[in-house]
Amino acid sequence: MDKVYKFFEVMEEDKKKRNHLSKKIIHRILDEKSECNSDEFFRHWIDYLDSKLAVFLKSADKNNYYDENEYKILSHALIGSFFSMHQHYEKEEKRIKFFKKYLSRLLNSEVIHE
Repeated sequence: MDKVYKFFEVMEEDKKKRNHLSKKIIHRILDEKSECNSDEFFRHWIDYLDSKLAVFLKSADKNNYYDENEYKILSHALIGSFFSMHQHYEKEEKRIKFFKKYLSRLLNSEVIHE
């Protein structure tokens, strides 16, 4: 779980530093039109993120709740959820609290309180 949380901490930092890149990634995840001309780069980048996160999710899923091929689907959904939270929660602390609850339930583990 620590690696999964760290993954999204890094995503949070990246969003703060390179908001334009994050917006383009959001558009690609949601299959929306974007002004970006490098579709292949973003498809590759999203696939890379999904693959890396899928490995972390599999290791965090102690109960083996998901099938082997479902971790990449789950990772794609989580990355989309991460960006969606930015639209709904302006305060970072509320985003983090919600995301930890969401992720804990998704992986059927204990909810982490702060």
